Amino acid sequence: MLLALFLLVPLTVAWDPPEVPVEGYHLWESSNSGGLYTLRADEIDGAETQYRFLIEIEPGQSRYFVMTAFGGGQESDYSNEVSYSHPFPVGAIPAPKNVRMVADAL
Repeated sequence: MLLALFLLVPLTVAWDPPEVPVEGYHLWESSNSGGLYTLRADEIDGAETQYRFLIEIEPGQSRYFVMTAFGGGQESDYSNEVSYSHPFPVGAIPAPKNVRMVADAL
């Protein structure tokens, strides 16, 4: 039986603000590069240029993030994509071989 080991990892994303003032930012996350993003953080204050958060991730997995800016009822396109890959690779561990019962002589 293989158990999934999820780890909580603290991450900080940082960005340069747009040239015009904005109300805030949204952080979007996906498990696939360029993939369908889901809203990770809603309404990060427009004065911020960093955001710290926790992700739950299995060893060997990656997460992909983009940001948008919003204000005045409008939202920007996605920013460039950044990613985090958990540093512990997951590989197949070979099963034991030649398992057998060995009788001890008493």
